[in-house]
Amino acid sequence: GEGVKNTVVTALVDMLHNYEHMSALVAELCLLSSGKHPPSDSEKFHLAVELLREVSRLDMSSSGDSKNPAAAASGVKNVAPFLMEVSRRLPRMVLSHAEYLLKHLNSEPYQLRSSIVQSIGFILVSEDVEEEELEENDDEEFHTDETVSPSKGRTSSKKLNKSREHLYSILLEHVYDVSSYTRVAVLKTWATILDAGVLPLDNLVPLTQLAIDRLQDKTVMVRRSAMQILTMVLENNPFTDSLSPIPYEHKRNGVRSYILEHMPTHLKDAMQDAIGDLRGNDSGRVEDERIAREELEIEDAAIQATISESASKVVNRYSLSPEAKEDSDTDNKDEDNVQIITPELIKQCKIYTFLTSALEFINLFECPRHIQAFESMLLSNNKSDVTEALRFFVRARHFDLPCAITGMKQALALMWSEEESVKNEVLNAFIQVFICGTSGSSGSGPGSIVNLEAAKDMKPLPSKTIVDNLIRLVGRSNVSEQASIEEAISRLVKMEVIPSEVFLILWSIAAKAPGRPRSIAMTILSMGATADAGIVDSASRLRHLLQAGLGEYTEEHRDWA
Repeated sequence: GEGVKNTVVTALVDMLHNYEHMSALVAELCLLSSGKHPPSDSEKFHLAVELLREVSRLDMSSSGDSKNPAAAASGVKNVAPFLMEVSRRLPRMVLSHAEYLLKHLNSEPYQLRSSIVQSIGFILVSEDVEEEELEENDDEEFHTDETVSPSKGRTSSKKLNKSREHLYSILLEHVYDVSSYTRVAVLKTWATILDAGVLPLDNLVPLTQLAIDRLQDKTVMVRRSAMQILTMVLENNPFTDSLSPIPYEHKRNGVRSYILEHMPTHLKDAMQDAIGDLRGNDSGRVEDERIAREELEIEDAAIQATISESASKVVNRYSLSPEAKEDSDTDNKDEDNVQIITPELIKQCKIYTFLTSALEFINLFECPRHIQAFESMLLSNNKSDVTEALRFFVRARHFDLPCAITGMKQALALMWSEEESVKNEVLNAFIQVFICGTSGSSGSGPGSIVNLEAAKDMKPLPSKTIVDNLIRLVGRSNVSEQASIEEAISRLVKMEVIPSEVFLILWSIAAKAPGRPRSIAMTILSMGATADAGIVDSASRLRHLLQAGLGEYTEEHRDWA
């Protein structure tokens, strides 16, 4: 009877509160209990729901048991894992009764808050599969029960989606929790979501911004977790393998011109009228610059209006019957050849939105304030911060992010560190970024840093590519940075990591190329020669050095290498 059920629930809650090993056992009991009922039975999740309800009623404050505060703290620590275990086994049930789970989200014990955010992670990762099963069950009910409304399944699905959006917003908010343990738990939950590939695209930029912000957290564990999140964001980005902004900008400019040319007539007329009003008065240079900026803003607004209209047209067409679609197509044919939203324009609007999102994502890593956060990790006194930052820059280079070169130049300053292990980490990153590439890594995972012995066995990039990398690095560095680069190159020459053909190509550039490329090539050769005199130990090369330093061309053009 009902009294027996209540007694069982009370006994289980008491056991959860007093024994740390009971969480997994009680969660498994809830799963077994639900399996004894048919899917449509309202009693299917009775035990699990009642346990969640009772846990939500517990007083979790430090003053909840004034006579024995130690026992109260131990009870909270024992109850918290149950929320994770039951969420792992019955995610849809917990989502349906999320009010019980979230009641203690702002409670005092950090163990409980950490457990709740991890429970949210289990729900979000598992909910895709659970929702598909729910929709299949709804479809079966449509065929077997004539009293069921066809809108019931859609309503249930919308409710679940809204609940999931709320859970994502909770995770975004609690990355600023007062407890560092809970902040770490939140970031690990985001890592689980990324690894499962269920991160909504709308949350990509907010999550990246939060992770970059947490690089300045006062706790090492939080900073490390945040940097791991950024590495995973790169690995799981929805764009391409290359995140160099230049191709995206060129492509977007072309798409932008197409949209401005083919947007609906009423939007184009409104845009041109607004621009005409701006240009109505003669003005000075400063005013012209302001007008140019405002013209771009007007064009952007017109493009966004075109994108909105194209999106609404797509939605309307999917919601119309075939006959209504034909009528809609007929109505769109204007006798005066007025420009309308065509399928090609809809396609270009989608491409423009994609490219804009990609550039917004890329710019997060190129923002000067964010670059300072990355550099602060490199300059940290904590070795863990340095290692995670180096791993991030290795992966950033793999995706062609410009910040990777900037970061590696900063990292090379650590070649003068007193700790040999830090020097080795920098050398490993240097090898993977400029000499062997990340594809040659034999580490344990993406962006992993291998040891120096393993570096000798890594397959190098083509010699021409290595030369291009070194010239680009040295050409963009100042004198102090070149001192650090020289220390790294000399050590790699001693280790025989840099192929000898690289220096042959550099000699060819130094002999034939004029101007700055020649100067950079000579600089790199001098860096390598500090470790191996054989790089310049030949009569022809010595004659070339003499000609480069004191020859007629050099004196005439003042091209001092």
